[in-house]
Amino acid sequence: MFRQSWRLAYIFVIFAFPSACVAQPSAPKSQTLSAHYQDLLESDGEKAFRAMRRLAAMPTDTLQFLRDNVRPAAKTATPEDIQKLIHQLDSERFAERDKAGQELERLDWQAMDAVRKAAKEGGTLERKRRLEQLIARAEGPLTGSKLRWQRAVEVVDWIGTAEAKALMERWGQGAAGSQLTQDANKALKRWASVSRAALPAVKATTDAQGDPLPVGAILRIGSTRWRLEERDSGSIFYTSDGKRLIVIGDVILGVVNVADGKILIRQESNRYGGWSAQSARLTPDGKRLVAAGFSYGNDMRIPSVRVFDVDGLKEISHWPVEGDVLGFAEKANVALLRTEKGIQQFDIDAGRNLEFFPLPKDTRGPVWAIHGKTAVVATAKQDHFLVYDVTAPERAKTLVFPDRLPSSFAFSPDGKTLACGAHYDWGLILYDVESGKPIRHIRPRGAARTEVRSLVFSPDGKTLMFTSNELEKRYGDGELVAWDMEQHKPRWKTSGGGTAFVFSPDGCFIAGKSGVLSTARLSVWDAATGKEITGYAEPAAAFTSELAFSADGQSILTVQRNAARIWDFPSGKALKEFNHPTVPRADLAKVDRAALSPDGRRLATSSHNRDLRIWDTQTGRELLKLPDSGFQSGFARNFMFTQDGSRLCTWEANCRLRVWDVATGRLLGEHLPRPEGFPKELDENDDIRRQRGLRDKTFTLGSDVCFFPDGSRFLWHFNKLRVYDAASGKEMQSLAEDIDMGYYRPEVSADGEWLLIGGGSDQPRTLVNLRLGKKFGQVQVAGGRSGAPALSPDGRCFALDTSAGANRRILIYETASLQPRLAIPLEYGYAYRLAFSPDGRFLAAALIDGTVLVWDVRSLEL
Repeated sequence: MFRQSWRLAYIFVIFAFPSACVAQPSAPKSQTLSAHYQDLLESDGEKAFRAMRRLAAMPTDTLQFLRDNVRPAAKTATPEDIQKLIHQLDSERFAERDKAGQELERLDWQAMDAVRKAAKEGGTLERKRRLEQLIARAEGPLTGSKLRWQRAVEVVDWIGTAEAKALMERWGQGAAGSQLTQDANKALKRWASVSRAALPAVKATTDAQGDPLPVGAILRIGSTRWRLEERDSGSIFYTSDGKRLIVIGDVILGVVNVADGKILIRQESNRYGGWSAQSARLTPDGKRLVAAGFSYGNDMRIPSVRVFDVDGLKEISHWPVEGDVLGFAEKANVALLRTEKGIQQFDIDAGRNLEFFPLPKDTRGPVWAIHGKTAVVATAKQDHFLVYDVTAPERAKTLVFPDRLPSSFAFSPDGKTLACGAHYDWGLILYDVESGKPIRHIRPRGAARTEVRSLVFSPDGKTLMFTSNELEKRYGDGELVAWDMEQHKPRWKTSGGGTAFVFSPDGCFIAGKSGVLSTARLSVWDAATGKEITGYAEPAAAFTSELAFSADGQSILTVQRNAARIWDFPSGKALKEFNHPTVPRADLAKVDRAALSPDGRRLATSSHNRDLRIWDTQTGRELLKLPDSGFQSGFARNFMFTQDGSRLCTWEANCRLRVWDVATGRLLGEHLPRPEGFPKELDENDDIRRQRGLRDKTFTLGSDVCFFPDGSRFLWHFNKLRVYDAASGKEMQSLAEDIDMGYYRPEVSADGEWLLIGGGSDQPRTLVNLRLGKKFGQVQVAGGRSGAPALSPDGRCFALDTSAGANRRILIYETASLQPRLAIPLEYGYAYRLAFSPDGRFLAAALIDGTVLVWDVRSLEL
């Protein structure tokens, strides 16, 4: 009985749900190929790009399908037919004029030579208008079958087999002028010049340190450890057990493991659509974090205080109240919020204001520092400030300060000593809080215009930490000083300095932010010796000013931490490092630019003291140092190797082109391009300083000049865009259209056909077709900004770093249609440099957090 019931039930399932038991026949392969081929007509760039990748994933079937369905171009109209249609554009009958225009547009490339010629000959206004419209459509973004042909050629190029090359050669033998014929022959030309070495499929999920890679990335050069915040770190706190660091910045909340710098928790808020923190403190019991800042939304900025649980950084409560977190009262749940008018006690559990303590008379808020009930505030006089009991402001003590702009304050743990850091040359002054009198003046010997900041006492009060910076030096090039409060002398010093210091609960270690701006990171020092113990030895995790693939695609060039480095790809292994010798001003000896020769055997590097050197990449040996005219320090030369690697072309700050022999270092030629309007006094004035002033007033450095990838030509924007021959210095081409070069370095495709310029803030990107000598189109990022650009060497696509609020992405656009193909999300920060591999398959991005990420854009699924 049981068996019979079971059989009946089974039969019921089969008839009721046949798809559950019987495999459905898959669509025939030919239908799938046809569907993907049809998608190549899509104006939606993302959908078309997906179809291209799926076709490339079925190479044998795709090649056969394209061989059967895409035939070489053939002419279908005679010159007489085309002239007759052009003549009909002058017809008195509208229907005849309109039909002739449509037929000429259908004939496309077959008619364009005659159409361009006719447009120059004149005729009626109607005829001229129609001819100009035909030319504009033919020379603008591609659509329809022309776009599909170009995409099909790109798919075959990706496949890259002997059979693919044979199909490409077949297409290239079609009628001259056809889009398909032109694209196929361009691909064949690239085929011969670009290395097509097959790289193994890379499917890494973690980096060399074992930390997870972002979705879709295949390689990370550098480490994210100790790099929680790309901006100022704001406030740093140790947990009560000393094992973790809590970091809160403008829009970042995070937890870092002290033992290895691994990021345990990272939260980011959209500053322009969420919340940003201005100040923060841990509660006395160490269990909660209280942060004050602003909430953003609907074009409003609302003050707020948020309370987080320390263990998981989960938000406990959120209160709309104004003020910075200054400290806590005797009760752990009562925060002290400083405002312009005084100190407000605030119950963080109930979310209500308690007692308010107004400022003393004739003072300028807010309060700078507080210890218990003792607070410090500025007075109306710039060189005076008050120390007072918040419950009795009328009994305030006046302290005289010899500087108009104190930079930092800190109370000793017992509250008896107040340390005050100053700008200019006053250093650091210690005051006795009881008497209000200065007890010691700490000033660096022989140092003028010094700033002392980031003051913090050790838990036992025996050590005072601070940073000392000479204002003439670069920000962040100062010293971190541990001052012995008993011996009154430095316990130790170390270079670099930092901000937001905090002692560990046992006082044995100091944590803080070191470095500046985009190179900032967290560091931990031994409080007794000053030795950095974070084990931070990864050279790649630093600001990257240059990024490029080698010509064979087997290595990556970066300029980081004042040196040029070459990394193996795709392993990410460091191969060689190149540094310039130190000079009296070390900041001018830092490598700022670099370029590899096409064969990868030579490397040229330039620094801000105009020091240009050539190296052997295999041995790391310096081969040459090229002389300079000493024209302008602080300007790293622009340069490029020629295609054969035998010469190096340099653009000097005084607008001179020089050509050097790479083997001997001999100057082969010097050219002075001088277009109309160039200031003659720049050449005639012998005073170097005067020349520099004229140069800076007339030109912008860097963004107005770039070399073509093969070094044969260079592009210069002076009043208008001009292209020069690098060997002779002769002007070869100029664009009559007005061009905004924008902030970012121009990008030129390997064949010299495409130029990508513009950008910066909300400026659009402009694509210029140099072959036609005119603008091709523009790309505007909706509701945001576009940053670093990269134009693929084959000119088929370009990448832009973009951001709209917290939505930060790298968008890859198709050049032919100006439509986005792919959007790569960025976890945080933005990309400062982008670079394509020679075959366009890989995209590398130097992120502002100091790392370099690489994606395989042809197999990327997001």
